[in-house]
Amino acid sequence: MLLNLEQSLMSASKEKIFFVFMLIAMMFWGGSWVSSKVLTLYASAYIIAFWRFLIVFIGVVILLFVFKISIRFEKRIFKFILLAGLCNAIYSFLLFAGLNQADAGKSGVLTTTMTPIFAYILTHMYLCFKGKIHFLELPKNELFGLILALISGAFLLEIQSFSTLLNPFNVFFLLAAFDWAVMSLFTQKINLHPLAINFYVTLLALLCFSPCFFLQETYSVFNADWIFWLNLGFLAILSTIVGTGIYYLGIQYLGAFRANSFLLLVPLFALLISYVFLDEIPSLKTIFGSVLAIFAIYLINIYGKNLRKI
Repeated sequence: MLLNLEQSLMSASKEKIFFVFMLIAMMFWGGSWVSSKVLTLYASAYIIAFWRFLIVFIGVVILLFVFKISIRFEKRIFKFILLAGLCNAIYSFLLFAGLNQADAGKSGVLTTTMTPIFAYILTHMYLCFKGKIHFLELPKNELFGLILALISGAFLLEIQSFSTLLNPFNVFFLLAAFDWAVMSLFTQKINLHPLAINFYVTLLALLCFSPCFFLQETYSVFNADWIFWLNLGFLAILSTIVGTGIYYLGIQYLGAFRANSFLLLVPLFALLISYVFLDEIPSLKTIFGSVLAIFAIYLINIYGKNLRKI
């Protein structure tokens, strides 16, 4: 009995530790929008993406070597790896290009809240196509969440007319959110260790930006000040490598649904950190839209039944 009690206390203690680490990971992801915005002041979108992927690739290779993780895969999943890598490259370009003309906080909120909503819609369509569910088969909480998501989107996009829907900010970040949602569906099909997936997806994205090797502009970043390298290091190492690593460990110890609930904190951290470091004051529409979107994601993804069928 004492042994069971001791094991329960150890398990509870380990859970609390992972709660803290998950909070740190979400803070890193929220802060990545600020770092990305700062980096756009120094170089073009494709140059920043190139250096980011190069640093991440080196870091992932080191981790694979240290933990002796195999990167072998079956031929049947090659197409999913290829498509996921392409989506990763497109997402990074859209993110950096969009941040040239948008606030980091608002961009972070729009992208991180719309991504799971797009993922849900795509998953629902996929299940309908496979005949696993009927098109109109939606639990009440998911239907309500989807309605809230549409309303929140209208606030976040600040839609006043059809023309405002097509402004550069909305186009860049809606496409980025949709692209990441598509990539998440591809990565679900890849049965590999998370670090191995990260290795291939990063490698393929790096290859997409490999022509930067031959551009003189690529090496102009070596003349940049410490602020550039600090933000690049934060984005590549803390946000992409460490943050993602913690997230995958969180899934292992806390379970997928509990771990994914922490993702709701990312847009809040994006707004807060943008306010602290960039003096960006979010509009009331952004705040109200983000609250609605977070609640919508909670209803759809955390309590969603349809998503558990794939």
